[in-house]
Amino acid sequence: MIFTKISGGNAALLLVFEEASCPPPEKLLSFLQPSQLERSLCFKRPQRRSQYLWSRLMLSAAVRAAADQYGCSRAVIVEKPPQAPVLRLGSGEVFTSVSHSGERVHCLLSAQPCAVDVERYAPERPLARYAEAAFSAETAAALKKEADLPHAFFKAWGAYECAVKLGRPREFSWVRHEPVITGFRIESKFENGWSMVAALSPEVSQVREIRLTAVALQDFYARGTPLFSGAGLS
Repeated sequence: MIFTKISGGNAALLLVFEEASCPPPEKLLSFLQPSQLERSLCFKRPQRRSQYLWSRLMLSAAVRAAADQYGCSRAVIVEKPPQAPVLRLGSGEVFTSVSHSGERVHCLLSAQPCAVDVERYAPERPLARYAEAAFSAETAAALKKEADLPHAFFKAWGAYECAVKLGRPREFSWVRHEPVITGFRIESKFENGWSMVAALSPEVSQVREIRLTAVALQDFYARGTPLFSGAGLS
Protein backbone atom coordinates (compact mmCIF):
# COMPACT_ATOMS: atom_id res chain seq x y z
CA MET A 1 0.00 0.00 0.00
CA ILE A 2 1.23 3.47 -0.82
CA PHE A 3 1.20 4.94 2.69
CA THR A 4 2.65 1.77 4.21
CA LYS A 5 5.83 2.28 2.20
CA ILE A 6 5.95 6.00 3.02
CA SER A 7 5.45 5.44 6.75
CA GLY A 8 8.00 2.62 6.56
CA GLY A 9 10.65 5.18 5.62
CA ASN A 10 11.91 3.97 2.25
CA ALA A 11 9.67 6.00 -0.06
CA ALA A 12 8.48 9.56 -0.52
CA LEU A 13 5.51 10.94 -2.41
CA LEU A 14 5.59 14.18 -4.41
CA LEU A 15 2.23 15.73 -5.27
CA VAL A 16 2.32 18.28 -8.09
CA PHE A 17 -0.51 20.69 -8.89
CA GLU A 18 -0.39 23.20 -11.76
CA GLU A 19 -3.69 25.10 -11.53
CA ALA A 20 -3.25 27.31 -8.48
CA SER A 21 -3.83 30.51 -10.47
CA CYS A 22 -7.54 29.94 -9.86
CA PRO A 23 -9.02 29.50 -6.37
CA PRO A 24 -10.64 26.22 -5.35
CA PRO A 25 -14.43 25.93 -5.76
CA GLU A 26 -16.27 26.96 -2.61
CA LYS A 27 -17.73 23.46 -2.25
CA LEU A 28 -14.24 22.05 -1.63
CA LEU A 29 -13.49 24.40 1.24
CA SER A 30 -15.86 22.48 3.52
CA PHE A 31 -13.29 19.66 3.54
CA LEU A 32 -10.67 21.87 5.21
CA GLN A 33 -10.19 22.49 8.91
CA PRO A 34 -11.63 25.74 10.33
CA SER A 35 -8.12 26.77 11.37
CA GLN A 36 -6.90 26.31 7.78
CA LEU A 37 -9.70 28.47 6.42
CA GLU A 38 -8.98 31.10 9.05
CA ARG A 39 -5.28 31.14 8.22
CA SER A 40 -6.04 31.48 4.51
CA LEU A 41 -7.63 34.86 5.23
CA CYS A 42 -4.23 36.16 6.37
CA PHE A 43 -2.98 36.05 2.78
CA LYS A 44 -3.89 39.31 1.07
CA ARG A 45 -2.85 38.35 -2.47
CA PRO A 46 -5.52 36.19 -4.12
CA GLN A 47 -2.96 33.91 -5.76
CA ARG A 48 -1.12 33.32 -2.49
CA ARG A 49 -4.40 32.41 -0.79
CA SER A 50 -5.23 30.11 -3.71
CA GLN A 51 -1.84 28.38 -3.40
CA TYR A 52 -2.36 27.83 0.31
CA LEU A 53 -5.89 26.44 -0.08
CA TRP A 54 -4.92 24.05 -2.87
CA SER A 55 -1.93 22.80 -0.85
CA ARG A 56 -4.21 21.97 2.09
CA LEU A 57 -6.71 20.25 -0.19
CA MET A 58 -3.85 18.15 -1.58
CA LEU A 59 -2.68 17.18 1.90
CA SER A 60 -6.24 16.59 3.10
CA ALA A 61 -6.76 14.25 0.15
CA ALA A 62 -3.66 12.35 1.23
CA VAL A 63 -5.03 12.11 4.78
CA ARG A 64 -8.38 10.81 3.54
CA ALA A 65 -6.65 8.20 1.38
CA ALA A 66 -4.51 7.16 4.37
CA ALA A 67 -7.63 6.98 6.53
CA ASP A 68 -9.09 4.45 4.10
CA GLN A 69 -5.97 2.35 4.55
CA TYR A 70 -5.49 2.64 8.31
CA GLY A 71 -9.04 3.26 9.51
CA CYS A 72 -10.89 6.57 9.70
CA SER A 73 -9.79 7.51 13.19
CA ARG A 74 -6.10 6.86 12.62
CA ALA A 75 -5.13 9.47 10.03
CA VAL A 76 -5.20 13.19 10.81
CA ILE A 77 -3.44 16.34 9.62
CA VAL A 78 -1.72 18.42 12.29
CA GLU A 79 -0.92 22.03 11.43
CA LYS A 80 2.31 23.44 12.87
CA PRO A 81 2.57 27.01 11.56
CA PRO A 82 4.86 28.43 10.37
CA GLN A 83 6.26 24.96 9.62
CA ALA A 84 4.57 22.54 7.23
CA PRO A 85 1.89 20.19 8.60
CA VAL A 86 2.51 16.66 9.84
CA LEU A 87 0.29 13.70 8.93
CA ARG A 88 -0.34 11.35 11.84
CA LEU A 89 -0.90 7.83 10.56
CA GLY A 90 -1.66 5.37 13.31
CA SER A 91 1.19 5.55 15.79
CA GLY A 92 3.58 7.12 13.26
CA GLU A 93 4.04 10.44 11.53
CA VAL A 94 4.61 11.49 7.96
CA PHE A 95 6.51 14.75 7.43
CA THR A 96 5.42 17.14 4.72
CA SER A 97 6.95 20.07 2.89
CA VAL A 98 5.06 22.56 0.74
CA SER A 99 6.37 24.89 -1.97
CA HIS A 100 4.54 27.11 -4.42
CA SER A 101 5.38 29.45 -7.28
CA GLY A 102 2.88 30.96 -9.67
CA GLU A 103 0.34 28.32 -10.63
CA ARG A 104 2.43 25.48 -9.19
CA VAL A 105 2.08 23.83 -5.79
CA HIS A 106 4.32 20.93 -4.72
CA CYS A 107 3.72 18.82 -1.60
CA LEU A 108 6.35 16.30 -0.50
CA LEU A 109 5.52 13.52 1.98
CA SER A 110 8.07 11.33 3.75
CA ALA A 111 8.46 9.43 7.01
CA GLN A 112 11.74 11.32 7.49
CA PRO A 113 12.21 15.12 7.62
CA CYS A 114 12.15 16.45 4.08
CA ALA A 115 11.90 19.66 2.10
CA VAL A 116 10.94 20.74 -1.41
CA ASP A 117 11.31 23.98 -3.37
CA VAL A 118 9.85 24.85 -6.76
CA GLU A 119 10.82 27.95 -8.73
CA ARG A 120 10.07 29.29 -12.16
CA TYR A 121 13.27 28.78 -14.15
CA ALA A 122 14.32 32.23 -15.32
CA PRO A 123 17.86 32.20 -16.76
CA GLU A 124 17.47 35.76 -18.05
CA ARG A 125 17.64 37.21 -14.53
CA PRO A 126 20.92 38.76 -13.22
CA LEU A 127 21.85 35.55 -11.46
CA ALA A 128 25.47 36.44 -10.73
CA ARG A 129 24.24 39.45 -8.78
CA TYR A 130 21.57 37.34 -7.06
CA ALA A 131 24.23 34.81 -6.05
CA GLU A 132 26.32 37.52 -4.43
CA ALA A 133 23.29 38.71 -2.44
CA ALA A 134 21.97 35.27 -1.45
CA PHE A 135 25.05 33.21 -0.66
CA SER A 136 28.39 33.44 1.07
CA ALA A 137 31.24 34.97 -0.89
CA GLU A 138 32.80 31.50 -1.31
CA THR A 139 29.59 29.92 -2.65
CA ALA A 140 28.84 32.88 -4.92
CA ALA A 141 32.34 32.73 -6.39
CA ALA A 142 32.02 28.99 -7.01
CA LEU A 143 28.63 29.41 -8.69
CA LYS A 144 29.90 32.16 -11.00
CA LYS A 145 32.60 29.76 -12.22
CA GLU A 146 30.07 27.12 -13.26
CA ALA A 147 29.75 26.53 -17.00
CA ASP A 148 25.96 26.67 -16.72
CA LEU A 149 25.28 29.42 -14.20
CA PRO A 150 21.44 29.32 -14.46
CA HIS A 151 21.24 25.58 -13.69
CA ALA A 152 23.80 25.91 -10.92
CA PHE A 153 22.09 28.94 -9.39
CA PHE A 154 18.60 27.42 -9.31
CA LYS A 155 19.90 24.14 -7.92
CA ALA A 156 21.79 26.04 -5.23
CA TRP A 157 18.87 28.36 -4.45
CA GLY A 158 16.39 25.48 -4.23
CA ALA A 159 18.70 23.49 -1.97
CA TYR A 160 19.29 26.50 0.25
CA GLU A 161 15.54 27.04 0.55
CA CYS A 162 15.22 23.38 1.53
CA ALA A 163 17.95 23.81 4.16
CA VAL A 164 16.06 26.76 5.62
CA LYS A 165 12.83 24.74 5.77
CA LEU A 166 14.72 21.97 7.57
CA GLY A 167 16.14 24.46 10.06
CA ARG A 168 19.67 23.81 8.77
CA PRO A 169 20.71 26.82 6.68
CA ARG A 170 24.28 26.64 7.98
CA GLU A 171 24.60 23.08 6.72
CA PHE A 172 24.13 24.10 3.11
CA SER A 173 27.19 24.26 0.87
CA TRP A 174 28.20 24.00 -2.79
CA VAL A 175 30.69 21.18 -3.36
CA ARG A 176 32.04 19.87 -6.67
CA HIS A 177 29.32 21.45 -8.78
CA GLU A 178 26.46 20.22 -6.60
CA PRO A 179 24.48 21.51 -3.59
CA VAL A 180 24.98 19.75 -0.27
CA ILE A 181 22.93 19.69 2.92
CA THR A 182 24.65 17.67 5.63
CA GLY A 183 22.69 14.53 6.44
CA PHE A 184 20.42 14.72 3.37
CA ARG A 185 20.54 13.78 -0.26
CA ILE A 186 19.47 16.27 -2.90
CA GLU A 187 17.32 15.57 -5.95
CA SER A 188 16.78 18.22 -8.61
CA LYS A 189 14.84 18.43 -11.85
CA PHE A 190 14.32 21.02 -14.56
CA GLU A 191 11.25 20.74 -16.80
CA ASN A 192 8.97 22.99 -18.84
CA GLY A 193 10.38 26.19 -17.43
CA TRP A 194 10.44 25.07 -13.79
CA SER A 195 13.14 24.11 -11.31
CA MET A 196 12.41 21.64 -8.49
CA VAL A 197 14.79 20.66 -5.68
CA ALA A 198 14.05 18.19 -2.89
CA ALA A 199 16.04 17.30 0.23
CA LEU A 200 15.47 13.75 1.46
CA SER A 201 16.81 11.36 4.04
CA PRO A 202 19.41 8.93 2.65
CA GLU A 203 17.02 6.16 3.74
CA VAL A 204 14.48 7.22 1.10
CA SER A 205 15.20 5.08 -1.94
CA GLN A 206 12.35 6.15 -4.19
CA VAL A 207 10.25 9.24 -4.86
CA ARG A 208 6.95 8.77 -6.66
CA GLU A 209 5.40 11.78 -8.34
CA ILE A 210 1.66 12.21 -8.82
CA ARG A 211 0.27 15.11 -10.83
CA LEU A 212 -3.08 16.25 -9.53
CA THR A 213 -5.67 18.36 -11.33
CA ALA A 214 -8.56 20.44 -10.05
CA VAL A 215 -10.99 18.03 -11.70
CA ALA A 216 -9.32 14.99 -10.11
CA LEU A 217 -9.45 16.58 -6.66
CA GLN A 218 -13.10 17.53 -7.09
CA ASP A 219 -13.94 13.97 -8.16
CA PHE A 220 -12.01 12.59 -5.21
CA TYR A 221 -13.86 14.70 -2.68
CA ALA A 222 -17.25 14.22 -4.35
CA ARG A 223 -17.11 10.52 -5.19
CA GLY A 224 -13.99 9.07 -3.64
CA THR A 225 -12.32 8.56 -7.03
CA PRO A 226 -8.82 7.13 -6.28
CA LEU A 227 -5.96 9.62 -6.60
CA PHE A 228 -3.02 7.46 -5.58
CA SER A 229 -3.66 4.04 -7.10
CA GLY A 230 -1.28 4.75 -9.99
CA ALA A 231 1.63 5.82 -7.81
CA GLY A 232 3.47 2.54 -8.18
CA LEU A 233 3.88 2.08 -4.42
CA SER A 234 1.20 -0.53 -3.85
